[in-house]
Amino acid sequence: METVINETQTRLDLSDLVIWRNFGLNISAHGHLLPPSVSPTIVNTPISSSPNPHTPVPTHCTWLEEDTLSNGLIWIMGKIINFITSGDGIYPGDYESPPGQRPCFGTTQEDLLERWKRLEFELSAWYDTLPDSFTPCGRTQLCLSNLEPTHHRGNPTPTGNVGDVGTIDAIIFTIPMCAVTIQTYHMGRILLLSNMPQESTAIRSTVTARLRHYRQIAGLVVHHAREICGISLAGLPDAILSHTMQPLFVAGQCFEKDEERRLVVDLLRRVENDTGWATEYRVKELQKQWADGGLRMDTGIIGSVVVMDQFKQKFGSFSSIVHGLVVSSILIPAAFSSFFGGKLADWIGRPRSIAIGALIFGIGCAFEAGAVHLAMFIVGRVVEGLGEGLYLGTLVVYICEISPPSQRGPLTTGPQLLVTMGLVVGFFTCYGCEKMPSSMAWRTPFTVLACISIVFSLAAFLWLIDSPRWLTLHNRVDDATRAWEYLQVSEADREELLEEEEEVDVHEEALTHPLAPTGSVLAPNTLDQVVSRHSRVSTRRTKGKGMEEASLFDAFKPDVRSRTLLGLFLMGMQQMAGIDGVLYYAPMLFEQAGMTSSQASFLASGVSGLVIFVVTIPGLIYADSWSRRANVILGGLGLTITMFVIGSLYAADAVHHSTGAGRWVVIVAIYLFAAIYSVSWGVSCKVYAAEIQPQRTRASATCLAHGSNWVSNFFVALITPVLLARSSCAAYFLFGGCTALTIVVCGFYMPETKGRSLEEVERCFVRGKEDS
Repeated sequence: METVINETQTRLDLSDLVIWRNFGLNISAHGHLLPPSVSPTIVNTPISSSPNPHTPVPTHCTWLEEDTLSNGLIWIMGKIINFITSGDGIYPGDYESPPGQRPCFGTTQEDLLERWKRLEFELSAWYDTLPDSFTPCGRTQLCLSNLEPTHHRGNPTPTGNVGDVGTIDAIIFTIPMCAVTIQTYHMGRILLLSNMPQESTAIRSTVTARLRHYRQIAGLVVHHAREICGISLAGLPDAILSHTMQPLFVAGQCFEKDEERRLVVDLLRRVENDTGWATEYRVKELQKQWADGGLRMDTGIIGSVVVMDQFKQKFGSFSSIVHGLVVSSILIPAAFSSFFGGKLADWIGRPRSIAIGALIFGIGCAFEAGAVHLAMFIVGRVVEGLGEGLYLGTLVVYICEISPPSQRGPLTTGPQLLVTMGLVVGFFTCYGCEKMPSSMAWRTPFTVLACISIVFSLAAFLWLIDSPRWLTLHNRVDDATRAWEYLQVSEADREELLEEEEEVDVHEEALTHPLAPTGSVLAPNTLDQVVSRHSRVSTRRTKGKGMEEASLFDAFKPDVRSRTLLGLFLMGMQQMAGIDGVLYYAPMLFEQAGMTSSQASFLASGVSGLVIFVVTIPGLIYADSWSRRANVILGGLGLTITMFVIGSLYAADAVHHSTGAGRWVVIVAIYLFAAIYSVSWGVSCKVYAAEIQPQRTRASATCLAHGSNWVSNFFVALITPVLLARSSCAAYFLFGGCTALTIVVCGFYMPETKGRSLEEVERCFVRGKEDS
């Protein structure tokens, strides 16, 4: 096993036939392994010549001791390992030298193929002469997708009906040693098949024939890998479980289906649970190989749908890359539409923009529900993302503009509460539909979501009124007055808001007034003169010609650039905290704690969703009782600590799936991270990013901030599996570092906005610019 892991030559001298004959092997003078019934003097074929595949081999010879047969396989496996590790070197040690010191010339392709055929012949000859004790005494068919991972010795019991779902046989042997020997034989077959030399230098063939040959080899390799797992599934004594580690690891490298990969991981971990032999390093190496280029997420409906058996029956099993494409195809379209959603909202109004976005979102869900091909499903995801990017940022802006200062926090965080509720409802909807036998199991959640989206779109179009501030912006003063009355805002409050708005306009103009001194710092008398001059004009301007409509690039003009950048930074860092990445990989952590995969999925998706939803409720109620600035800074401090704790535990190798308290600390830290995030950053960042923007660029700047959020979300989804594959702690240190950086930036550049009207917030930034 050491030679396979380290890819080195065996330390046993395979050419010393005396040693191997003392182990009971019947070896000819030329190094051929023979059955005991054949005299070594009969076979005089030189070792350099090729065996004849049609040479009759004695079959059904009764070898007296099974351990002698097992020793014979060890001898053949040693020759196979040496063949693989020597590459095309003329001498076995050639490839043990550094790359720059290796010989310039090596064995020809024809010679390598001849050596390979001779090894394949010897392995086949050994297998063909096995007695009945090496033949399975029974096979039990198990449903692969419904196998509950086992953490104790014994036969796992399938749950549910097999139907058309993939199955695997639990292979039972009378003698456990024979079972492990056959596992090693299958491993040898996989190593030979996967290292077969190319024939292209000897015999030319068409591309079609060569690809057909490759596909045939791939099928044979998967067959042998499934046989290895089937033998371990039958349950083996602890005394020989350690001998199954390397065959299982080799088998794991052959699988592409998620169910087969999960089975290999569970069987390897069972070895460590039952015997104490470390196998987690083998699991991590497999996960690293599987995750290369992978991209995975787990939120709401889509995270549960793509793992449904009914979904895989319709679209087939696909690689991790395609899996990631399916799930994350909503993110970039949402970011793209977010960048232009503010301009649309400024043009046609907030309610109409929300209605159009929700309608597009519903159309995308309908595409997904009716998908007949995977491409159609992905197109539905893209359309869904375009709609979500349009309405989500605009919704926050709309609530900000119609809310009184004392209630703006709770009202603006309402969408966040509904988002968390949607995660919970989405998971449990999929959980309930999973038992449906047909494709309706995964179509039903999208159908329900499409209906809800279309109803929401119609309600927004019919019953939502335009924002009074947007109406004022577009010189519709009478409509704005009626809107204020509909919202039950008193005339006195309206006058106060208008006066504050006019004063902010005067401050903004004063910063660029010709009388202003160099450096845009106004003397008090100069500012008073400008305010006095504009005090009578501003109201007439509002009622007469309205405000000039802003463009997307106005959000980056010098007077508002700092606010726009602060909103982009906060919304981007909200995702760089790693909430989606951490929650998606929670099932892996829970499985390492000894839980079954179904329990881990429920705890990671269902219970985590409930925790987030519950802690969002007090965050909603007390949104305006807590300081925005303190909420972001203190919440970021809690997020940083939890991330650094998890990362430090992994860096110190203190997290083990079967023993120790480190695994439980990690699980608690994940729940704590989700709770702190939901009550702090999940609430405050979105509110703050919208309320700090001036009236004329509020929609554009807020939608740009949401676009930054989407882009960061995509980056987290892309980088998290890569980091976890390379290092178990790197992702957590990255997330903790991002939250720590946010604390520092907010400590210097984030003014308090709690309890202030939007106009007071704007005046605060204007005066802050004066002070600078």
